[in-house]
Amino acid sequence: MTARPDETTQLVGRQCESGDLLVGGLPLPAPRVGDLIAMPVTGAYTYTLANNYNGALRPPVVFCRDGEARVVAERETHEHVLALHRPALDLTW
Repeated sequence: MTARPDETTQLVGRQCESGDLLVGGLPLPAPRVGDLIAMPVTGAYTYTLANNYNGALRPPVVFCRDGEARVVAERETHEHVLALHRPALDLTW
């Protein structure tokens, strides 16, 4: 958070192949593996509108206030998604 921006970037989503621009012209330090970006609002990327398009897993939802963070929805895993479909995948009947 204290690094000086040295690049102008675009923050994009991962769902649409052609245009999920969340923020354009964003000055940021050069990204590194493991960096995180927190966004207070993401439009159709909010938890209530999330889906598994292209096999994308839902990220966790974390509430932050006064320096404290609380996970209110866990990060989705492949096991979560498969658990929803196991009865339909049971081919023994």
